[in-house]
Amino acid sequence: MLSSCSQKSDKKPDEKENEVVERSMNDTGIPIHTLIDSIVANGSVSAFDNMQTESLDFRAGKFLSTFMIMADRYNNANACM
Repeated sequence: MLSSCSQKSDKKPDEKENEVVERSMNDTGIPIHTLIDSIVANGSVSAFDNMQTESLDFRAGKFLSTFMIMADRYNNANACM
């Protein structure tokens, strides 16, 4: 007897061309500018955690200023590292 399960795909449809676009494993689904605004304005730890994951898809050092704000202004231990 064989059984199968449907699996969720990491793909989302592109609204412009109705074409399937692959998502990165690091995509949290929240726009990066929203995460940065939440970190700078409120020191949101959950936004910082999401940004750490999202930042893996960008060049090294791109979000250094945001990490420094989180470390200096909000004294976050993960940002200090």
